[in-house]
Amino acid sequence: MRNLFGPVSLLKNLIGLKRSYNRRLNSFIYELVPEIRTNFHGELTYAAGIWEKVNWKLFDIVGIDHYRALYNKKAYLQQLQSYKRNGKPLAVTEFGCCTYQGADDKGAMGWAIVDWSLPKPRLKGTFIRDENVQANYLIELLNLFETENILGAFAFTFCSYNYFFSEDPAYDLDMAAFGIVKSISENITGSNDRLPWLPKKAFYILGKYFWRSV
Repeated sequence: MRNLFGPVSLLKNLIGLKRSYNRRLNSFIYELVPEIRTNFHGELTYAAGIWEKVNWKLFDIVGIDHYRALYNKKAYLQQLQSYKRNGKPLAVTEFGCCTYQGADDKGAMGWAIVDWSLPKPRLKGTFIRDENVQANYLIELLNLFETENILGAFAFTFCSYNYFFSEDPAYDLDMAAFGIVKSISENITGSNDRLPWLPKKAFYILGKYFWRSV
């Protein structure tokens, strides 16, 4: 992962150089898919990162983990539509947002505001908790996916259990979590023995969104 997301690797992706890992990935997929189909007879897809160039001819559904952030906000729709050129149904296999002001601009990197090196992990600086940011992000993209006739979309994620919510903003790791519910300890108001989490606004917003289409 360090090699993949290191400065040199990111620069190579940016300028469009062919990457050797894509060749190895597709060679592996070419061997793997026939084996899968001997035991699984449903439709097959793969949840690809945007840096992966997959041979989609081997699959029934194109799958892409596709986060919107500041760097790709203007090109996000165009990027999404480019995957539809494969002539197969498209599923967004991962998208989501954290729970603080500015998290929508960070997209998939919204989690990177926690200092885990400390005995008691805390946020790297001052951040403002905002559940509306997460809820609005999810609904905006779901509406876009619906307009674009996307086959399906998977919001990331239900709960990030090691990102505990705290009433102290400095230690509220849930701000850096993609979960639509917040992971809580037993001393938090509203907690109980049955559920180690409490709903966030996104939990209710997503529920209403999908309920209307039932």
